[in-house]
Amino acid sequence: MHAFRRLLLTEIRNRRNVLWILLCAHILLNIAIIFLTSHTSSDQLSYLMSLNITLLCAMLILPFLRSFSTWRDEWKQHSIYQLFVLPVPRSYLLLTKSFVILLEACMIFTITAISLWIQYKVSHGLLFRAEPLITIDGPKLLFIISIVLSAVSIVLLCAMSLFIGQWVGKLPLLLTFISFVAGLLLWFMVFSLFPYFFTVLMLTIGLGWFSHFLLEKKVYAE
Repeated sequence: MHAFRRLLLTEIRNRRNVLWILLCAHILLNIAIIFLTSHTSSDQLSYLMSLNITLLCAMLILPFLRSFSTWRDEWKQHSIYQLFVLPVPRSYLLLTKSFVILLEACMIFTITAISLWIQYKVSHGLLFRAEPLITIDGPKLLFIISIVLSAVSIVLLCAMSLFIGQWVGKLPLLLTFISFVAGLLLWFMVFSLFPYFFTVLMLTIGLGWFSHFLLEKKVYAE
């Protein structure tokens, strides 16, 4: 666990400047939306939720792109050589990089949630109904877990797609894109046939296993 902790701290330290800029920008933009909320009449609040959702989606694009670039940069800068010779399981590399990406997404969600709560108070409860959000029951908890697992599976799908491109060697970017699109289509197709929670759980486990298999057995630094 000591080696895992050191890898995790190194990954966070390498990403910290970008994280600070990203989070500060997100906070400032949410402050602007809170200001708009406080100066908007009750009959014109509807557009603010669309604005919040748009901002959240725009900010989440960055962790999504990071799911590709965090590995692509290692090969591009030839630092993948140093990672592969470390006396640690390669599963640690996959886990630490995935964890930092998910941590970034979690921070964005947390800032958005705090902003929405402040907007709710500023609008005197008129912006949205809070009761369905703060009431937790079994199905809702299962849905929240499914959303978290979906985020994990997307990060693993990005890693797996890039590993496939590096494994084949020829036209790695094109193969990465094709692998990701094919995986995404398969993801949606399976979701349409089987229960959501069971499906996302199995897909997360499967993508984690296959990504680790590619990184351990098929992907090389050469």
